[in-house]
Amino acid sequence: MPTRSARPGPLWIAAAAGSLVCLAVMVLGDVRTGGYALGALLLVCGLVRVGLPDDTPLGLAVRSRFVDLAIYLSLAVAILVIFRTLKLP
Repeated sequence: MPTRSARPGPLWIAAAAGSLVCLAVMVLGDVRTGGYALGALLLVCGLVRVGLPDDTPLGLAVRSRFVDLAIYLSLAVAILVIFRTLKLP
């Protein structure tokens, strides 16, 4: 069984940077747009994780493929629903 690197990989860094950009949009711009962008980012992370092999040390592959996909998609749907129903002034 191959070992995984303890260092975060380029996909993890890209996902973290994308999250920071989404949070900046929420704080400095439109909250709903930033929330939609964060949900879309999680959807993309889930889809990218499906295409990665299980032994890839890129940061998005943490558990089994099915568990990672379920977590990413659940978080994405939850965030999209929350920001869709959020009552903003």
